[in-house]
Amino acid sequence: MANEVDFSHAVKGELYMEDFAFLLIGAEYGLNRNADERGAPTDAPKRSMVKVKIRIRGNQENYVRLLYEWALNSDKKMDGFMVFGELDEGTAEVRRVHFEGATCVGFRECFQNEQLNLLREVPMVYVPDSANYQPQYRGGEFFTNSMVVSAYDLVISADNLFIEGAEVPS
Repeated sequence: MANEVDFSHAVKGELYMEDFAFLLIGAEYGLNRNADERGAPTDAPKRSMVKVKIRIRGNQENYVRLLYEWALNSDKKMDGFMVFGELDEGTAEVRRVHFEGATCVGFRECFQNEQLNLLREVPMVYVPDSANYQPQYRGGEFFTNSMVVSAYDLVISADNLFIEGAEVPS
């Protein structure tokens, strides 16, 4: 078949904000418009929220701090972009999505066990740094098991959104 889609090429993605690069596990964005009872459009297309699932690279502490500051501060706006490309080509860019003045309107932290490859939510627990607790559970040492990897779900509302350089209306 001439129009058959070739799914043999894997696509990877990266999210860049400030001086940080995140590994994209998934991303959703698009356009919506209202329709009348016959299905005819009644207004201009409007962009939806951008939803991403990311993993952290590099110094986890700085990355986590950036994400929590953005999620907790309703006035903090950031610019960034997502790049999608083919894994086996290394540099072949498939799509670029750029956002400006973005606010984090949704945030969720998840933990994944690398050996089981199952995504499961783990309640965030603060364990005081006290002699009453075993050393492996004191302070920040609780989540340093290398088999457990954190992932973050973000919902982003941007002042401006560009897909391949074309501005998406708000």
